[in-house]
Amino acid sequence: MIKTLGVTKSLRVSFVIGIIGNVLRIINPYNFVYNAVLGCFSTFANIPMMCLLGTITAMSIDYNEYKFGKRMVGTSQAAASFGSKVGNGVGTSMIGWCLAIAAYDATATVLTPAVKQAIFTFNIYAPLAMFVIMFIVAMKFDLEKKLPEIQAELQKKNNKN
Repeated sequence: MIKTLGVTKSLRVSFVIGIIGNVLRIINPYNFVYNAVLGCFSTFANIPMMCLLGTITAMSIDYNEYKFGKRMVGTSQAAASFGSKVGNGVGTSMIGWCLAIAAYDATATVLTPAVKQAIFTFNIYAPLAMFVIMFIVAMKFDLEKKLPEIQAELQKKNNKN
């Protein structure tokens, strides 16, 4: 997909797959098989994003050098790593927060409607919201189109030095 569409379009396609998968899950969130199959699509939609993190970081390093004259490889990698860690921490904590707000009782024999909605929130609604946000950001990300020009300019600049 990346070879055919490029970085940005691959991300957009994967985010649309995630959006569609989660929207369809809202239709019948109680059906296990239905949600397991559509959950696979949502999980698949994350793969290009994970694979392209290094590429996007490299693009931002080149852009930073082009725009500000500083090649900040370590700082850019550290920022990407930090963002990944914070995102994983918040995403994982959301499970506990949602269940705490819904007053989840591990000893209960039947789930309350609030607990069911909490499960839907961290399993369907929050990922859907994140896919929509990422799609909007990817629509504004046009660095891939400008990259050849940026790299040529950097090459000229580096050859002068």
